[in-house]
Amino acid sequence: AVYNVLYEGIAACEGSISVQQYGVTMEEISGVMKKILYNCPEFFYLSNAYSYGYYMSGGIKYASSIIPSYLMSIEEITEANEFFESEVNRIAALAEQSWSDLEKVLFFHDYFAQQYCYDKNYYTGGADVIYDAYNFLKENTGVCMAYSLTMMAVFNKVGVKNTSAFNDGHIWNVVKIGDYYYHVDATWDDPIVNRSMYEDFFGLIEHNSFMKSDNAFVSLGYSTWECEYECNDTTYDNETLWSSSNAPFVITDEGWYYVDSENYKLMLYNENDTTTEEILNLGKWYVTGK
Repeated sequence: AVYNVLYEGIAACEGSISVQQYGVTMEEISGVMKKILYNCPEFFYLSNAYSYGYYMSGGIKYASSIIPSYLMSIEEITEANEFFESEVNRIAALAEQSWSDLEKVLFFHDYFAQQYCYDKNYYTGGADVIYDAYNFLKENTGVCMAYSLTMMAVFNKVGVKNTSAFNDGHIWNVVKIGDYYYHVDATWDDPIVNRSMYEDFFGLIEHNSFMKSDNAFVSLGYSTWECEYECNDTTYDNETLWSSSNAPFVITDEGWYYVDSENYKLMLYNENDTTTEEILNLGKWYVTGK
């Protein structure tokens, strides 16, 4: 109930939201606000800082009111929301309605890893690091929270059930495919390949953190995280079509075209009968010169 009250209050840009009647502790309020920040891309105008009123009972601090901090005026929010909704709709429309949820997740994972880049200001100490979905879409760059929130907005639009997983230093998406949940981290799969210059490499897309179980993410080095769902299915943990590909998949009526980066081949996968066909042997290209 308190989540809905806070959500509605923030959506209406209320200056103070009363929660005293719910008897929630400050620790519980902190958890609810974190859930809103990490799962509501539409609140791109909401700061992660907020004030609060409280009262003591039995030596425990309870919240009486929450005073959100907004990064934009009402007028600015209205204008920004038009752009945000337009961009989310544009990107969502790139997926065919006939695609399976797995096809949609694969397509958008690759799309965001290819079309957007990690905000190098985070590494270089520059100003205005982008954490929100609005500025991510506007500037084509952002940190992990921006990737996750923007992908969440698009997944919501195309009907893929999803949530977030996060720890003290990172956040990513968790999607439901069939009866199971899987980790999807487009940020780690969009590598910065030149650490000295913090440059992205357009077209390079890894799939190491795509459709993984909890155990697989632990083995990849992800530290303890919070998520409302467990990802126990290991179907995609080992050898998959995408595990050998460092390029985006192209999904068509014929199937999924992809590059087998290990064997230098253009391949076609048919999801309906799970057959794979070699289309072209690309060979290994060598680049010489300065």
